[in-house]
Amino acid sequence: MNLNTGYRLSMQGLKPITLPSGDYALAAIAMDGDRIGLLGAMPVMVMESNDQGAITHTSVPQNGTFTAQFRYDTPCERLGVVVLRDVAYNGTAVIDAAVLGTTSLDLNLTYNGTPATQKLIGNVYVSLSSGKYVVVANTNRATVSTSGLEAGSYQVYMVGQSANGTMQAYGEHPLTITPGGSIAVTSVPTGAAIYLDGTDTGVVTNGTLTAVPAGTHNVTVTLAGYGSVSSSVTVVAGQTATVHFDLIPVGSIAVTSVPAGAAICLDGTAMGVVTNGTLTCVPAGNHTVMVTLTGYNSASSNVTVVANQTATVHFALTPAPTPTPTPHHGGGGGGGGSSSSAPASYTTTGTLLTSSSGTVLKSVILHADDNVANLRVPIGVTALDADGNRLSDITINPLTGDEVPDVPAGAIFQFAGYAYEAGPAGATFSPGITLT
Repeated sequence: MNLNTGYRLSMQGLKPITLPSGDYALAAIAMDGDRIGLLGAMPVMVMESNDQGAITHTSVPQNGTFTAQFRYDTPCERLGVVVLRDVAYNGTAVIDAAVLGTTSLDLNLTYNGTPATQKLIGNVYVSLSSGKYVVVANTNRATVSTSGLEAGSYQVYMVGQSANGTMQAYGEHPLTITPGGSIAVTSVPTGAAIYLDGTDTGVVTNGTLTAVPAGTHNVTVTLAGYGSVSSSVTVVAGQTATVHFDLIPVGSIAVTSVPAGAAICLDGTAMGVVTNGTLTCVPAGNHTVMVTLTGYNSASSNVTVVANQTATVHFALTPAPTPTPTPHHGGGGGGGGSSSSAPASYTTTGTLLTSSSGTVLKSVILHADDNVANLRVPIGVTALDADGNRLSDITINPLTGDEVPDVPAGAIFQFAGYAYEAGPAGATFSPGITLT
């Protein structure tokens, strides 16, 4: 036969050969009466399945993910996924036939003159940011991140190996990695760690996060001695968003009391911490700390907080006097309920412990200094000033008949020959409070 005209095995009318799965070598051999020649040979792998698998997304942003999965029911003993940029590579390959394994092949694939410095597996290297390899065991699916890969066109190669050591399935799929955007993050002072969507990026301010997927993200910065702050940032592909943070110095306040277990209030706000406890991330400066405990008088103190330091304040609480029941003489607003806990007791001026919405957190009895009238503000009453802000202080003062003004500064109550002015003017209580 003249081989110069070509030779096709398919033209010979031979019976098809069905081979079991495994690795083979297909060789073309020429023979005549006394000679034999090897024309060529190539490896052939017969797979257990014709399943080519699939990837969940054919277009993925930088720093995104996709899943490669075979539909074959039996899990692969090993599933390898290779992502390679879809370009023409130049390379050198050396095969060490004496060694079987991933180190038997030395392969360097380069494109566009970029050195092959990124390791895929074993001794296989590709140009930086152009390839990635993932291998998982005993499964049909693998999740692959596109982090570290440039935007562009790629090919995804899926190889499944069975427990028999043969190829279980194989597939190739095109993938497009779309460009992300950037976020330039600055702060005063600088050097704050940058977190993106809760993950430490390893970048500090002032710095730029690159290859960020388009969309809305949460940026948080943290720096020792300063309060952490966050901001929502919208990223557009191919563009750089900017966000700036002015960090606030913070310290701590260690609050103790005898007895312990008193609720701690900072600048009029209940902190949800009890003594002996520590308030953290408190802005540097002057603050008022109040503690309240059932059966004891409330106590407060001014505290100066220094950045990155812990201030201390201690309270020796005094038992609250048991109120003496007094007859109700009328006047005043309607009943506002009562509390089973001992109220805080004040004379002339009283301090209200309220939530941010103005709800009274601890009952108060305010005595006039003539020891006749008492103003009661129970837990649960909403106390607001004339501007609708939460109320922090109330007053009650006795008046003689000739002291009652035509236009009083506060509310005037008269009963049984007594007159009292309650303040501040314009304050509202819901439900009403009781004057006895």
